[in-house]
Amino acid sequence: MVERAGQVPLDIAAVNASIERELQGAIFAALRRRAPLQVRMEPGRYCVAPAGVLVARVTRCREKHGLQFVGLSAGMNALIRPALYGANHAIANLSKLSEYHSMPCVAAGPICESADIVCESAFLPETTAPGDLVVVVNAGAYGRVMASSYNARQVPTSVFLGR
Repeated sequence: MVERAGQVPLDIAAVNASIERELQGAIFAALRRRAPLQVRMEPGRYCVAPAGVLVARVTRCREKHGLQFVGLSAGMNALIRPALYGANHAIANLSKLSEYHSMPCVAAGPICESADIVCESAFLPETTAPGDLVVVVNAGAYGRVMASSYNARQVPTSVFLGR
């Protein structure tokens, strides 16, 4: 999983080999000390991010200084990564999924803050309009757990879809 074009995806085989080397050394050290061995791992974004998306409604569309802006009903209170780290999350118009997503735009949240940008380099259909539903992908790792009621906004509702 990569966030931006040009990034190299994580090499799971290399990570696995590295963990195996470290574990072998730790096991031998624990055996020599006759101490119990505890291994703790945090899989992080690699495993958790693809497990969740953020769905928001388009609230307005406008052009300013030659840029198209698409306002969304959810912003930095629902997904803080873009504001904190400049993270990039792909976005798609669910209401017009079959249409070509060719319009470059900035997807912005409803909070009047300069950091309330959900996706700085989005491509949506030119027919995107208020009321459309959009999906922000790979939001699973930091969506719900870091959501807040900042600026009197409601924390987004979580919905679990499973078997």
